[in-house]
Amino acid sequence: MIFSCGAQEFTARDVLDWAQAQGELAPLWSNFLRAGECERVALERELEADGDAISEASVAFRYAHDLITAEETERWLEARGLTLQDFGEYFERQHWFGLLRDDVAAPEGQFLSASAEEQEEFVAEITLSGQLDRLAEQLSFRVAAQAEEGGDQSAFERQRQNAITEKSLERELQGMRLNLTRFELEAIEVDSHDAAAEVIACVKSDGMQMEEVAEESRYPFRRSELLLEDMPADRQQTFLSVRGGTLLEPLAREDGFEVCRVKSRVDPELSDSRIRERLANEITRRHFAALVSKHIAWKLSQAAKDE
Repeated sequence: MIFSCGAQEFTARDVLDWAQAQGELAPLWSNFLRAGECERVALERELEADGDAISEASVAFRYAHDLITAEETERWLEARGLTLQDFGEYFERQHWFGLLRDDVAAPEGQFLSASAEEQEEFVAEITLSGQLDRLAEQLSFRVAAQAEEGGDQSAFERQRQNAITEKSLERELQGMRLNLTRFELEAIEVDSHDAAAEVIACVKSDGMQMEEVAEESRYPFRRSELLLEDMPADRQQTFLSVRGGTLLEPLAREDGFEVCRVKSRVDPELSDSRIRERLANEITRRHFAALVSKHIAWKLSQAAKDE
């Protein structure tokens, strides 16, 4: 059981069945199969895993979930029906997935027709990735809405529409304006600090465009758009005061450095459909979280809330 509402209990299988009906399970299942195929290809090619990288990922997970000791980690896993073996295998699969996913296609297959063993591995995967908690939270919103209105099946959508108005969106925007600031970024990947300094000199002193520098030097170049709240926490402070055209200090990477230029900084507006969706999601989450606290009892105190 993951949570209950009154006498009604909801298990992981209930969450998966709901996600399947909503069309949310298929992409997760596809990624799971792809990760497994990446691991198989790595074994076939006799590739050697980076043990340090796998260890760092598992340690980062433990600290993110406030699991300081091995005993705390074991208890956390046991409460979710998982073992230390599941834990280790997950990070090894993710290691190979990160390295080989661009070269490996997901095998064909459906969750419902998979073996019991594969389904159990999948549940372990989405538990450790946090996706099971996310799906459980979404289902709990709908269950809580129905409980609030005496079992009415249309309660969730009706309450959601009532909560999301132009006025509520405008109020939400005022509080989230900074976090929803959008940055258009240009980045060049280089292999040394000297190369990064050369890129900066070409842009600052010679007035060259980033793409032009990358093309002449044959360095990888990419453009991206990010909201401030989607950036790593340790980088957000850097972007708080930057303007369009700012060239940032080189950022160290595992295999070199990255030179990044803020091409533009755009304040959020309600006319942007992506911003409206973010605001609507936050209003929805807050509205139904209040109902969940009233009607839902979680088996695991942190499930679908803190992880």
